[in-house]
Amino acid sequence: MYATFERMGGDLGRQFSKNRIALSLGFVAAAMGIGGMLVLSQITQVDPSDLTRDVVAVEDTHLYIGALSTTGLMLWAATAGICLLGAAVVYSRGSKTAAHGTPWNLVWFLLYGGLLTVMLCLDDAFLLHERVLPTHLRFPQPAVYLTYIGLVVGFLIGFAPRILRTDYVLLLVSLFFLGMSMSLDEILPYSSLETFVEDSFKFAGIVFWLIYFAWTATETLSSLHHEN
Repeated sequence: MYATFERMGGDLGRQFSKNRIALSLGFVAAAMGIGGMLVLSQITQVDPSDLTRDVVAVEDTHLYIGALSTTGLMLWAATAGICLLGAAVVYSRGSKTAAHGTPWNLVWFLLYGGLLTVMLCLDDAFLLHERVLPTHLRFPQPAVYLTYIGLVVGFLIGFAPRILRTDYVLLLVSLFFLGMSMSLDEILPYSSLETFVEDSFKFAGIVFWLIYFAWTATETLSSLHHEN
């Protein structure tokens, strides 16, 4: 037993040495997040615990309030993780294969998709296009939509050859549902029914967004594996 703990101690030391950069980045990121909440608490005069707890706990409401929205955020995050990890894996495999080199078109395709998804996730989580940008930064909501549309169109045009080699019908279905959600938000007056329908279209769009990128990343990595 003593020998086992001795080996673990030695291995732990090597682990700290090997991962010192990752550990440092992790501590810095955690400190920035926590420190940011303390600063925001001072600026807004909001109790720090209200910035760290779940909204349901802060509002002391039913656990299922906002369930679909929360699930949508999880799906956004999952998609972003898949794309960014896929880009990292493609880059890593390519850099280790002298014969083929790094397939940069794949790297940029997945990286763009991942960063675009991160942006959409943050917008959805913090109501950027609904409240923050129009109300606090005086950036009109239609202009926000046009910016998002421009980024998506740029993705479609810039990576058209790559997209056409994927099962892009999944992406088209996703964009249809997301587009319907945006259109209803702009056209119809606010009501409970309008909000439900709009959010339902958005959730369906997020689902197909995840399916498209998960399926595409899987096929991409599989093809690279067979090539190598």
